[in-house]
Amino acid sequence: MRSLIMGMASTVLAFGLMGCTNPSASQAQTPNPQVVQTETSPAKQNTDKTATDKDVKAAPANREKSAQKSIVVYYSRTGENYSVGNITVGNTAKVAQEIAKQTGADMYEIKPVKPYPAEYKKCTEVAQQEKEDNARPQIATTVEHFEQYSTVYLGYPNWWGDMPMIVYTFIESQNFDGKTVIPFVTHEGSGLSGTPQKLRKALPKATVTDGIAITGSTAQNKPDEVTKKVSELIKQAPKD
Repeated sequence: MRSLIMGMASTVLAFGLMGCTNPSASQAQTPNPQVVQTETSPAKQNTDKTATDKDVKAAPANREKSAQKSIVVYYSRTGENYSVGNITVGNTAKVAQEIAKQTGADMYEIKPVKPYPAEYKKCTEVAQQEKEDNARPQIATTVEHFEQYSTVYLGYPNWWGDMPMIVYTFIESQNFDGKTVIPFVTHEGSGLSGTPQKLRKALPKATVTDGIAITGSTAQNKPDEVTKKVSELIKQAPKD
């Protein structure tokens, strides 16, 4: 597989890892309904210290009770991205925000302890090595009261035909038994790449839906199309 990837050179880099960007770059975001996460240290990831975020506002008071049981968990990158250049809101984050807007769900962003390289090409190399090593990068934040959520919208970029390894870190650190997991993926040609099936294997006691794939260029430049796709995605959630 690796020899095939190396042989396809920059074309595969573009299709297989469109979301790899500079995590230390500005991550300005539009206000979210509610962020439910706390900062953690590399040695201890269960601190009760509450994270502060100037870009976060409280959830609407009239949120439906059922929406409180849903959460949007996502991993996204700002900075240099294939096809869309340098961005301040990541491709996957754009979709995550639209899901939260339409559903009223809480939000949690997966953030790494160790930043990835700023340059696109170097980031692809690190991500490829992590996949070959089956690495589990540490997460800098922890989600609060994950047990209360019955539906999890799980978002990530397509990196080398898979979820980023840090997403595996997250799903292996939480109890998904009995939950419904709804994947959404950003990419530039590789689509879902079988990641719902990989989630079903990793989370055998959860219900994993088919999810959707949205190109990064669509996420950045076609908000009406994102709105339409998300409205279709949320139909995969369990009915009350």
